Amino acid sequence: ITALVLAAVITERRRVEDTVEYIADTLQESLLPSHLPEIPGLEAAAEFRPAGEPHVVGGDFYDLFQGDDGSWAVVVGDVCGKGASAAAITGLARYTVRAASMGESRPSRVLEVLNDALLRQRSPHEFCTVAFARLEPNGAQSVRATVSSGGHPLPLVLRAEGRVEAVGSHGTLLGVVAEPKLSDSTV
Repeated sequence: ITALVLAAVITERRRVEDTVEYIADTLQESLLPSHLPEIPGLEAAAEFRPAGEPHVVGGDFYDLFQGDDGSWAVVVGDVCGKGASAAAITGLARYTVRAASMGESRPSRVLEVLNDALLRQRSPHEFCTVAFARLEPNGAQSVRATVSSGGHPLPLVLRAEGRVEAVGSHGTLLGVVAEPKLSDSTV
């Protein structure tokens, strides 16, 4: 009888673990683009490998989408924490950036809108870092990028001759102060 009870407990535990893994993986996938769009004159690729325990929803996110004016927006961010609360803030951040970028052309202004949305959540533990770039392709030969960073590591540009350079300046972490220090840099 003990062996049967133990087998039933182990089977139920495994079923619950499988369900939790499925929910976490599905939630994480929903917070990222399902595919990257084709951009004339540019190559875009992403490999997402979250750090930490497998099957735990994290706060890392990225997105690539076209704006109403024909430009392209690229965002990479990291929300503080893991789990359901981090997933909620990740969703808020990703979709706030998408919405704000439709009415704002300056990346720093998009990040200000995100900062305001985070502050309205009124939780001291809900903050994030974000790098946002607006890309304007200029034919097949060049792209103009305007970048702003809200506390996130700066984007890097790989030049044709192989030189790599950081773009922009570090801004303030988002969701912490009402008037973050943010700036735009163009390359």
